[in-house]
Amino acid sequence: MLVAPRPLTSHTYCSQLLFRLTVFIFGVASNVAVASLPDDAISVFWDKDIGSVVLAGIAQGPSGFLWVGTQAGLVRYDGYRFVTLRHDGTDSSSLDDDYTRTVYISSDGRIWVGTLVGVNLFQPKTGSFVRYSTQSPGQMAYVGVASITEHGGTILVAADAGLFQLDHERRTIVPFRDGAVAWPSSEPVGFVISGRDRTLWVGARHALYALCPNDDEFRMVIRAGGDEGIVGLFEERTGRIWARWSNGALDVVDAASDEVTRVRGAGPELGGFSASWEGIVQPTDDEIWIGTNSGVLVLDSVSGEQKRSMPLAGPAQSLFIDASGVIWLGISGRGLGRYVPHPAVSLIRDGLSIPSVGSAAEVDGRMWVGTRGGGIHILNADGTHVQDLDIAAMTGPANDGFVREILPLGDSVWVATGVTGVLRLDRKGKLLGHFSVADGLPSNRTFSLANDSVGRIWIGTIDGGLGRIDPRDGTVERISWFSKNADGVYFPILDIAVDASNIMYFGTEGGLWRITPDGEATQFQYDAADATSISHNGVVRVLLDSQGRLWAGTRGGLNLMLPRPDGSASFRRFGTQHGWRVTFTDGLLEGARGDIWVATTGFGLVRLSCDAFEMTVFDGADGVPDSGFFVAGHGKRSDGTLMFAAKEGLLTVAPDIAKWTFRPPVVVTEVRVAGRTLEGEGWRDLVLEPAHRDFSVEFAALDLSAPDENLYSYRLEGYDEEWIDTDADRRIATYTNLDPGVYTLRVRGSNRSGIWSEDELAVPITIRSALYERRWFHVAFALMALFLFYLTFVWRVRSIHKRKQELEELVRQRTLDLEEAKSRFERSSKTDYLTRLPNRRAFIEVARREISRCARAEQAACIALCDIDRFKLFNDMYGHDAGDFVLQSVGRFFEEQIRASDIVARWGGEEFIYLLPDTDLSGGHTLAEKVREQLAMQRWTFGGNEFEITVTFGVCQIDDEFEACLKRADGALYRGKSEGGNRVVSAAPEGVR
Repeated sequence: MLVAPRPLTSHTYCSQLLFRLTVFIFGVASNVAVASLPDDAISVFWDKDIGSVVLAGIAQGPSGFLWVGTQAGLVRYDGYRFVTLRHDGTDSSSLDDDYTRTVYISSDGRIWVGTLVGVNLFQPKTGSFVRYSTQSPGQMAYVGVASITEHGGTILVAADAGLFQLDHERRTIVPFRDGAVAWPSSEPVGFVISGRDRTLWVGARHALYALCPNDDEFRMVIRAGGDEGIVGLFEERTGRIWARWSNGALDVVDAASDEVTRVRGAGPELGGFSASWEGIVQPTDDEIWIGTNSGVLVLDSVSGEQKRSMPLAGPAQSLFIDASGVIWLGISGRGLGRYVPHPAVSLIRDGLSIPSVGSAAEVDGRMWVGTRGGGIHILNADGTHVQDLDIAAMTGPANDGFVREILPLGDSVWVATGVTGVLRLDRKGKLLGHFSVADGLPSNRTFSLANDSVGRIWIGTIDGGLGRIDPRDGTVERISWFSKNADGVYFPILDIAVDASNIMYFGTEGGLWRITPDGEATQFQYDAADATSISHNGVVRVLLDSQGRLWAGTRGGLNLMLPRPDGSASFRRFGTQHGWRVTFTDGLLEGARGDIWVATTGFGLVRLSCDAFEMTVFDGADGVPDSGFFVAGHGKRSDGTLMFAAKEGLLTVAPDIAKWTFRPPVVVTEVRVAGRTLEGEGWRDLVLEPAHRDFSVEFAALDLSAPDENLYSYRLEGYDEEWIDTDADRRIATYTNLDPGVYTLRVRGSNRSGIWSEDELAVPITIRSALYERRWFHVAFALMALFLFYLTFVWRVRSIHKRKQELEELVRQRTLDLEEAKSRFERSSKTDYLTRLPNRRAFIEVARREISRCARAEQAACIALCDIDRFKLFNDMYGHDAGDFVLQSVGRFFEEQIRASDIVARWGGEEFIYLLPDTDLSGGHTLAEKVREQLAMQRWTFGGNEFEITVTFGVCQIDDEFEACLKRADGALYRGKSEGGNRVVSAAPEGVR
């Protein structure tokens, strides 16, 4: 949470350096006390050059490479390999020092690197650096660059030696000066940023300063009060400034008022905020990620309250968000961390006694999660823990806590257990009944549950066949429809589905069974000679979708039953022939749009579109656990969220999940000619001599979220007739002994979802001919040159024409985007954000038009002003969340009650307003009274508290100006409130008192 700041005092430059070193040493030493591995949501990449040093800065260059500043040099990462650029004492074009403290990409795409010695500008074409040093190197050999920013077109440098700017003409670092404003040379600077409003924020060892445009001096915003100094600044999307102090403290500054609040520490589990330089990012509008001494803390960007934490085996020294939305972490002493956001996928393990989930269902808006040995855990929709149900305590020690399926039905919840039969619980988890072999069940090893249209419960067992319970009288029956296998053992009944006609389908180890209400049984089994038979006899899941179609998931793939008029059926198979790597179906669910979701082990989640049967796979890169799922009772929530019983927890998938669409740039990562690696971007004009006609080009598509899943295709124009497909393990094109000529190597790359980038990589290659190969007639040579010129000209004209078309299309698309944005803005400006009803502005616009229409048609019209009774009591007793719930609930209720011609809107606060066209005062009073009575009869539940909501109406017939009528309605409402509320009061017509 945010608290008031405490004063800060000055300290010496030496003590600041000592404190930073101490923070780093203790941060690394703290690895002994925390987990040896980071949270599995974060992948850590270790390299001998970066694994044991501080990662002080991360940035992404214009080509898409990731650049990481370390104590061992500047590291470039392409998703597959780390390339380190170091200081070389014999080369003045190398880094001026290996200790890289910050990396900054300026608006023109240039890469700036700050070290302990100075500032370096990277030259991509040559792979070298241009050094910027101080004017007097002998007097200031140690600069200690802490951060770099761009301000008004000038590169500024925050350093231990002060605040500087770059003189590009002389390639030097000079003290900062903006007109008459200069920085005191004796004041070290820990960080500097340029705000969106062009305010310059400077964090110094004594205080935080700001320089607004047109100011003639820096103003002090926060003064130090201890042995502290600012080492990090960040501007969030709303314009507030977050300041990090060298002792780990964190302040937030309102840029408009200079009001300062302090954020409380991360807590003992994460060791407090780390004193890092660039350890703060804002992935979304409502979240701030902050590096701590032992991980990452996620804060609410408005309140500063902690939302969640991610422990790591080391301090999170730097954080960065790349172009695709992936979050990168520099973990001191560990390496480079990667967090890929999956907003539509969540793996829930907190609150579960064991991670292995056997079943899931929604009961009264909460998730009941049955585990494979730990009983049932009740969770809120957001995954927070509510209650544990100890199954063993309910049925005795013989119960192993294995919950195979959960079936909510009416006022009960039925539970199939692994060894002790079936339980009947009430919807709060209290045991109502226990049914076992002693009561007539065929076996205590129950596996599946289903209910028919009359409310009977059908139970499939592992070794006893089928059972049935009638909740009305508690009778238990053993059903003998199923025959035994050749060994005299009942087929395990793994799943049950019942249609609207009480026709039942059973998935068993002996095939798919269909049972009619009169007991006629049909068995569908695999036939190797019939391609339309079911694909496997092991039917583990059955599903009746919203269209009445039956899906059967087997150990040999997914099947869609196609009934025939004679009662038989054929099956459409989905499996390896559609690209599935595995065929075992662990679960089936129907999505919100009628799509069929298939849970598999080893292939992730498969979504089949309901009509075209197009397949979309969601795997580890999308947040789906690679360990897979169990054959279990998967479930669906009322909001469409899917729940899958995974081996590592409960996987929830939002109904609007989409595949990763980031289109990565494709770049050259290395070129080798005759065994020698070319430096920089020498490949842009690659010319091979006759003696060196062998070369190889390594490339990468810079989707860094899951680079191992990127796909590639390349073709050497002039040599290859077809494109050559390859993958991330073989992303290199090698050619030898080519004939002299001009070639172009074209490379295409995809993202992790297989979506190809629109831009191809083109590498021009010229192979020169030997002298004996150049003995051409001059005429032939001239003709060839003219022909090549012609081809180049045609290619150039076509390229220009294509570019023109692309620009025209871009302009058209941008115009459409602007029009759409304008339309969305206009809609949102007339809608109340909380109730989604029209707001005051929208109501007045519509009301004036409707009143004018009624006046022209000589029809009566009324307005009814409504106020929620005792609304302040809801906020005081139950909190503002309860108040919001009341407003939303009343808004929905009013919207459901109005006639097609009426209009209801939120007037403001707890007030709503009705416009009732074609209605006189009596009719308006009657309608308002009806709404009031129906609302008062409702009972509402929030946060475990039940309450009623009443309202008071003031009704007025419109026979004068709208504003005058509104005033009379407000007076009537006031009289109703003063009389105790929960009533309708009509205002007398104009002139009647």
